[in-house]
Amino acid sequence: MGKLLNSIGELAPKKTKDKIASLLEFSSSNEDPKHWLGKKITYSLIISILVIAVSLLLKLNILFTILLSITFFSITLFTSYTLLYFRVEDRKNQVERTLPDLLHLIASNISAGVTPMVALRMAARDELGPISDEIKYVTTRSMSPESLSQIFAEISKKIKSNTLERIVELFASSIVAGGNIIRLLDTTAEDLRETQELKRQLVSGTSMYIIFILFMTIVGMPMLFSVSLQFIEMLNKFQIKQTVNISQQIGLAINSPISAEFIYNISLTTILITSLLASIFISVIHSGKRLNGLRYAPFIILASYISFFFMRFYVLKFLFGF
Repeated sequence: MGKLLNSIGELAPKKTKDKIASLLEFSSSNEDPKHWLGKKITYSLIISILVIAVSLLLKLNILFTILLSITFFSITLFTSYTLLYFRVEDRKNQVERTLPDLLHLIASNISAGVTPMVALRMAARDELGPISDEIKYVTTRSMSPESLSQIFAEISKKIKSNTLERIVELFASSIVAGGNIIRLLDTTAEDLRETQELKRQLVSGTSMYIIFILFMTIVGMPMLFSVSLQFIEMLNKFQIKQTVNISQQIGLAINSPISAEFIYNISLTTILITSLLASIFISVIHSGKRLNGLRYAPFIILASYISFFFMRFYVLKFLFGF
């Protein structure tokens, strides 16, 4: 089975395999990228086949069935990639949050009279998260003939963080060059704390934009669509039942009513697309990364649809008797 999955994964483009290999390494996974790709492609194919089977049972259009199966195949693959990406990002964020504490611990240990490598090993506490495992691994190789730069580079290879990479390079070069390492570590830790606090202030300063986007997406847009749809349905009923020309009654020239089903489909599609875009905008405002917005997308989409149907079937009927 493993060879079959590897063969399927081998069919993926080299660029894709390299990207997955990089993400697996950053997520601290030892799984082979070809095996990972083969497994996810197989899962996606199974889901596509199930979709085709259900569509044939329901006697849906062949072209629609093919498009639906391709869509589910793509969504399943993309979801697998996204979950792997989120795991890498969560690992990175956890490490960057604990970096100031780690640097203070190392500085305290060095000031107690131990060597920098021993101080680094002593600072690798479990509560610091993923970085502690990488530090323990690196310090066990400190007696190898490799240079300190090569040894410390292993830390940044397992965690995707530019901040961590710069700090590792700084720490390695300070050990080689000498100098006041304690002051360097304490100053760096304080700078990191100030940077993190500044980011929190920037996020809190943009909270009103996020609230406005959420309000318009979850409340404003569904309300407008539900009102429009209800008006079209009411207008179509009047058009069918009228005994006099409706254009004389309301002063509008109406030749043929707009299909309520068309407006309904447009409403659902627009809510879906707008909710996805809103989640991406919120992620860009909050973290500066578009892909992270997919974390919020399912909840925003669900809330928008609930709001749309609630207003359509309950609020409007209660207020206006539509």
